Amino acid sequence: MRGEEVLKVSVLNIVGTDFQKGRQMGREFKKTSTCTEIEAIKAFGNGVDAEKARSALSEFVPHLLEEMAGFAEGMDWELESVLKSFSGFDIELPPMGCTALVDHSGKYYRNYDFHHKLYDGRIFINHSEDHYTSIGFSQHRLGRLDGMNEKGLVVGLHFVNSERGGIGFVAPIIVRMLLDLCSNLDEACEFLQVLPHKYCYNYSMTDASGKSIIVETSPQGCNAIKESPLACTNHFRSEAMRGWNRQNIIGSMNRWHYANQLLEPFLKPREMFQHFNQPTSPLFFKDYNHFFGTLHSVVYSPKELTATISIGAKCEPRILSLEKIITDQTLPFTEINGVLEPGE
Repeated sequence: MRGEEVLKVSVLNIVGTDFQKGRQMGREFKKTSTCTEIEAIKAFGNGVDAEKARSALSEFVPHLLEEMAGFAEGMDWELESVLKSFSGFDIELPPMGCTALVDHSGKYYRNYDFHHKLYDGRIFINHSEDHYTSIGFSQHRLGRLDGMNEKGLVVGLHFVNSERGGIGFVAPIIVRMLLDLCSNLDEACEFLQVLPHKYCYNYSMTDASGKSIIVETSPQGCNAIKESPLACTNHFRSEAMRGWNRQNIIGSMNRWHYANQLLEPFLKPREMFQHFNQPTSPLFFKDYNHFFGTLHSVVYSPKELTATISIGAKCEPRILSLEKIITDQTLPFTEINGVLEPGE
């Protein structure tokens, strides 16, 4: 990446039965994806056992199995291929960075740092009569990097380690499951305890109560850290889970300490968001070529059910009201654009 690039993120309303929504997303993916992107996604799922993925989905989230059947039809793929590449079960994913903070008022601030060529660039409002409607940034279309549902549950993922993987679900599909099925922190924590986890991830969460929690997850168990307010990055903090951390967590520790300092002065929401979405902030990164550039900044407000979104740099924050979209069934805009500025 040599000069500035415009990053465009689409906002899409997904309505219908699970099969219909899957078909809609499959058609959109087929229409907008390049051959290179499709081949890269296929490569992530090369070692996946489709039948094991089908069985796991059937046990924990059968509605996603229906959605994947629709996705297969929309893509003109066999369901087995979709299960391998999009089920989120036992697939390989590269490391990604994230910083999140829940302030004293219960607002959830988050940056997602990764490589723009492996970024969906999609915000989905996923409507449903059978599970919770949600808004969130997608990963591999069917998973979510972060999001908020109609009950005010907010969830974000934080990569910790993939060196000692197990057999289970990867984080983006787990975030999607939590948003679909859980209404509050207690339900989300309980669900995380029973799920099989492939890699080590933190899940930072808050809900309409204003309370917040981090759940540290590994292939061999979970640990909950209840903190209100909280800051979360890409390492485990509890004594029981520290042994799963990568050898070098200096960058993650530095971001965590900086985010914690922001909780002390009781900053106004606009001032707090500037610490996330301004390129001069220690929480904003430009190393896109090495998978550590800030792609989106977002503030989820569980009590108001709003998402304030900024893409890359030089982007005036845009606000989406989940409550209003549910009521009106329309979007105030369908695209948000920002700029990626490469580092020195």
